[in-house]
Amino acid sequence: MGRRCRRATVLIAVCAFFAGTTTTAFAFDLPSQTIEVCQSVHKPGGKLTAKLQKIGWRAVNSSDADAFSAVFTDGAAAAMSGDRTSPIDWAHALPQAQKFASSVFNASMEHKFSASAFLSSASGQAALLVIGDPSIKNGFRCVYSGPSDGDLRELLALMARMEKHAGLKQATPEVQITVIDSVKANHKANIQVSRFIRPMNKHFGRDARVELGFSLINAPTR
Repeated sequence: MGRRCRRATVLIAVCAFFAGTTTTAFAFDLPSQTIEVCQSVHKPGGKLTAKLQKIGWRAVNSSDADAFSAVFTDGAAAAMSGDRTSPIDWAHALPQAQKFASSVFNASMEHKFSASAFLSSASGQAALLVIGDPSIKNGFRCVYSGPSDGDLRELLALMARMEKHAGLKQATPEVQITVIDSVKANHKANIQVSRFIRPMNKHFGRDARVELGFSLINAPTR
């Protein structure tokens, strides 16, 4: 297969995944479905919450704060900090993610956003935060932390091979960061997926509690 054909194949795979056309074998994978749901709804609220609950999320409250923070912080630190060319400062990113998770449940802490927190219904091994952030005009952010799934692993492996073939290097050696923009129904989704690929003991004093995190910003194109 020629180089041009290989590029076309990769683009088709990426576009199909982020358009929500996952294969039947992985139809019930939570991370992939969460990406699809967060792209399909144009504002946070009851409709988005109902769709998330339908695919396996449960809304949480202050009694779940510790459980939520334990799952959320590692993936959030990786997904909301740095990018492919800017290294993550772990000494800053992890405490910020912990503070961010705590502030969601602490009414005495002032913050300029609305947020809804979720844990996966089946096991509680994945956490999701939906943020109505005024800095995202008429949009919102979904931040996921937890396991990957078959579709997502396949896509990230494909992108890693592409980067290696092109001679590209990641700025943060502990994670593979993949950033993809997707336009759907006059809304643009910017998705940063950060997957841990090395032990994190040096930075966390332990290994990462989750496989990956992603941050998806959904905003109108105009």
